[in-house]
Amino acid sequence: MRKFLRNLLLALIPVAVINALCWGTLVFLAWQDDLTYVNYASALDKEKRLEELGNQSRLLIIGGSNARFGFDSSILRDTLHLEPVNMGIHIGLGLNYMFEEVYDHLRKGDVLLVSAEYNHFLKEGSYYGDEGLTDMYLIKHEWGKALYNMVNTHNFFSMYRLIRKRVKRIGMDIEDIPENMEVRTKYNEYGDYTGHYNLSSAGHWDSAPLPMVSPDEKVFIDLKEKISILSERGVTIFFLPPPYCRSSFQNDSLAINRISESLKAIGFPYYLEPSGCVYPDSMFYDSRYHLIREGVVMHSRKIAGELKRTL
Repeated sequence: MRKFLRNLLLALIPVAVINALCWGTLVFLAWQDDLTYVNYASALDKEKRLEELGNQSRLLIIGGSNARFGFDSSILRDTLHLEPVNMGIHIGLGLNYMFEEVYDHLRKGDVLLVSAEYNHFLKEGSYYGDEGLTDMYLIKHEWGKALYNMVNTHNFFSMYRLIRKRVKRIGMDIEDIPENMEVRTKYNEYGDYTGHYNLSSAGHWDSAPLPMVSPDEKVFIDLKEKISILSERGVTIFFLPPPYCRSSFQNDSLAINRISESLKAIGFPYYLEPSGCVYPDSMFYDSRYHLIREGVVMHSRKIAGELKRTL
């Protein structure tokens, strides 16, 4: 037995050394990274806007890419007379992180719109974030959180993918960026993504149906706690169904209804029925969540009009 343990230890040493060297390489590359065109680095601009708004009453939008693709915040601002900040970037950051990112900024008089993808509610992995969250922590130079997330998600191979991603970015110039590449410079002052405004609908895309599982109970327990604290602080919170293409909604309506019922159970139902945010497939760019410009205007006007009746 001792011999076996000794051999196992000897075998693990080079693995540990290689991983340590790779982690050091990743941190070095992240420290030196040119963030000019990095999509996730838009979070730095969004947080800066939050701080610069000072004591003004604000409208914060959190969610994944459905939020960054789906809103024209100027429409919300002109209708509701609140200063908007669209924090949406990517589903992989997890809804838990999206709340934490704005938690310390929210105060009495603020309005929080939660436009989360349906996947966030179905399993802990989507709620707490994946490799994308590790990447975000690296961009923010929060090394401890990045390492913890990688270990906690048991996703050590992400280290090599994140190294390769940074190596490919070295020396990238504006002429190297294709029209459909998502980059930091294509966000507007409110945090809305505008890089797809001149692009048309792909017409079709590969989207796996939502898993037919019960919504994750732990997710809703955590959500209820977060919402209660923010409500006591005087923050007004609305859960919005994300914009969704019609063909996918027809396939996923049962799973979506389960999520809707779970939100009702914690006292925070969707502000609109999910069917109210379903649009023709021709209104979507490259996925069931990503609206083209025409759809962005349609969705923003609908949400602004509905909220005006309440606020």
